[in-house]
Amino acid sequence: MVHQENRVPAAPLVPKVTLVPRVSLVDLVVRVMHSQTMRIPECPSYTQKVWEGYSFLSMTGSERSHVNDLASPGSCLQMFNPIPFMFCEKQENCYYAQRNDRSYWLSTDDEPMMWNPVLANETERHISRCVVCEAPSKIYAFHSQTLEIPKCPDGWSDMWAGSSFLMVSIVH
Repeated sequence: MVHQENRVPAAPLVPKVTLVPRVSLVDLVVRVMHSQTMRIPECPSYTQKVWEGYSFLSMTGSERSHVNDLASPGSCLQMFNPIPFMFCEKQENCYYAQRNDRSYWLSTDDEPMMWNPVLANETERHISRCVVCEAPSKIYAFHSQTLEIPKCPDGWSDMWAGSSFLMVSIVH
């Protein structure tokens, strides 16, 4: 047993590391940025890169279609493949590129579009690159119908400026 008078006072606690608030996984938000060039865009400050890839718009096949939200991670595929999906029957037989499947990708804006066919080994350079970023809070886009870049509301900060994209998909 130690007597009270023999105790040495404890040294004051000094933090050895800077503590940062923890972010719950529930609070993390994933967003995608597309460059419309062959250059992979960088994530804005205060966000972290999750992966980079190719800008995938939509696919059609067998009179069905699927359109991606360009802000969702499904629009940024890590590998480019003209037919990035396969069809599987109920008997668990799967077929790759066996139907009238088509895929649509966001293109680069580097060259004027020609009506000549693109050779297979040149296809990838015409596909926009993208990056998936993780942010600790929600990200909102403010659009303008003029040439002016809209200002952020008070208390908000801007992350990037870009162009709005409208897509209409019709399946025949």
